[in-house]
Amino acid sequence: MKKKYIVFGLVIIVALLAAATAPKKDDFTRWIKTQVKKEADNVIVSWGIDFLGDKLDGLIQSTTTCSNYVVFTVCETKFTDKNKIKALGVFNNFLSLH
Repeated sequence: MKKKYIVFGLVIIVALLAAATAPKKDDFTRWIKTQVKKEADNVIVSWGIDFLGDKLDGLIQSTTTCSNYVVFTVCETKFTDKNKIKALGVFNNFLSLH
């Protein structure tokens, strides 16, 4: 009986931590720019992303939808109908859902 309370307490603590650290749309914008830089592995692309700065942030924000499910977030950015990036955000991190 005592073990059930301990397990339940741990589950509640993990859920509260997950809820407190569920990433936001701005976090996704920063993550997606970093991912594009990593995948391109090109100085010109990296420089272009840095140069565009706020304009690129606005473009990403306008093409991104995020659904917050309290303990995690799912974000999707559609550049074209065939070109989209979807990720699961939990504990201040994103995991690609390709």
